[in-house]
Amino acid sequence: MHSPQPERWQQVDEIIQRWATHGRSGLLPCLLEVQDITGYLSPELCAHIARHLRVPEADVYGLISFYSLLYDRPVGRVVLRVCDDVPCYVRGSSELLNALQEALGLEPNKTTADGAITLEVHPCLGRCERAPFVLINDDEIGPARAEDVLARVQAHLQSAPSTLSERAEDPAATEEGTG
Repeated sequence: MHSPQPERWQQVDEIIQRWATHGRSGLLPCLLEVQDITGYLSPELCAHIARHLRVPEADVYGLISFYSLLYDRPVGRVVLRVCDDVPCYVRGSSELLNALQEALGLEPNKTTADGAITLEVHPCLGRCERAPFVLINDDEIGPARAEDVLARVQAHLQSAPSTLSERAEDPAATEEGTG
């Protein structure tokens, strides 16, 4: 594994320190904030967070497996989530998904070979009033049209870190006994 950039270590540890006094109740916001920096939550990073928040690793993995917006594996720099729940489906999410698949050359729940884009289908993103709804990283689009989504994907690609290693280097990997 690569040595983490010192500023990543510092950012992750600052987040952990901020949530450490909250224990288990600080776990979810801590995981979300750390993932924003690292891209995903590796086993080493999960152990690091659990140790410093003084919660069992099982609690960390329980949240990661329950919340579909937390990842224990690398994902694209840009994560494109298409809602396919009933309101979105009725308003065209299936056609939208097909158009995105064709334009991106990507199947649902897969990542491009270059690690740039992950396309996901979600059962509900909680924005039924804006159906069909798409979430690109934290950017909300709805009602979504394929051309608007693709334009925003390109904008995100231009502003996202250029390589996964820039984002996903694991600050816990060089800690003794974790990697």
